[in-house]
Amino acid sequence: MITKLPINIDDLYITKPLYVDTFIAVLTDTTHHVLHRLYLVTNGIKDRQCFMELHDDTYTISAHVNTKHAYALEAKEQASVLHMMKPLVNRRPEYIINFSITDKVNMVEVFRFKHTTTNKDEVYNLINKLEDKIKEVI
Repeated sequence: MITKLPINIDDLYITKPLYVDTFIAVLTDTTHHVLHRLYLVTNGIKDRQCFMELHDDTYTISAHVNTKHAYALEAKEQASVLHMMKPLVNRRPEYIINFSITDKVNMVEVFRFKHTTTNKDEVYNLINKLEDKIKEVI
């Protein structure tokens, strides 16, 4: 049985800055990865979301959308002060759809799909097509 999971891919931009106390506290012993995660939490957004599950005895799937968020407004202004944040501050937003179907018995990948786009309508259309692909394989 295929279950589509709700996803929210509307938020492409990190706009809320960190509180000054938080920003100063993490500067002393952190990397840009930790700082980026704090921005995601502050803005209430996720960078990886599962969009489908499969309950089957023969196959298993891995289906998720990764979102590379861009910085904007006050968050961009705050993060651009730090040299370690330059690669993240200057990046463009995009969606990466990862999907694979694997045989449970011998763990052989039957189908793999990866696609990068900036269009959220394309993401939703691909999710529907991938659901059809599961029905075709099973």
